[in-house]
Amino acid sequence: MKHILLTSVFAFFFGSQMARANIFNLGTGELLILIVICIFVFLILVGFIFLCLYLIKRTKSIKHEQ
Repeated sequence: MKHILLTSVFAFFFGSQMARANIFNLGTGELLILIVICIFVFLILVGFIFLCLYLIKRTKSIKHEQ
């Protein structure tokens, strides 16, 4: 779980640094695409983390019922 969080933080900061470094070399369209893709990847990772937490919580409650 900790690895997924660290990977998502690394991907976010790496993407923001790449966008800042290439701001003078890329056009506005490419920067917007890069930002939108970074947002989608971040949302997918957050959704995956919440799905894992939900499934862990659900399996614990099923074990207690039996």
